[in-house]
Amino acid sequence: MDYEILGFIKANKHRHRILEILCSGFSTQREISHKLRIPELIVVKTIDELLRKELVEKSKEREEDKYIATQKGKKTFRAVAK
Repeated sequence: MDYEILGFIKANKHRHRILEILCSGFSTQREISHKLRIPELIVVKTIDELLRKELVEKSKEREEDKYIATQKGKKTFRAVAK
């Protein structure tokens, strides 16, 4: 396991919570904002960080901008959740 990525997720509660939601399935930024009761701007910034680390990806199958955790993201979330 990449300890840098684990530290990256553990260092920010929003990263951890957003990754958890995206491990459960597809969500839009607005849906995540509503579920977590945090500003959409924070969700946008956090998803951008997770995209750069290849922990989440934008759905290619849906018209609306939905995101989901990658296999790397799911593996990272499981390691952090232990």
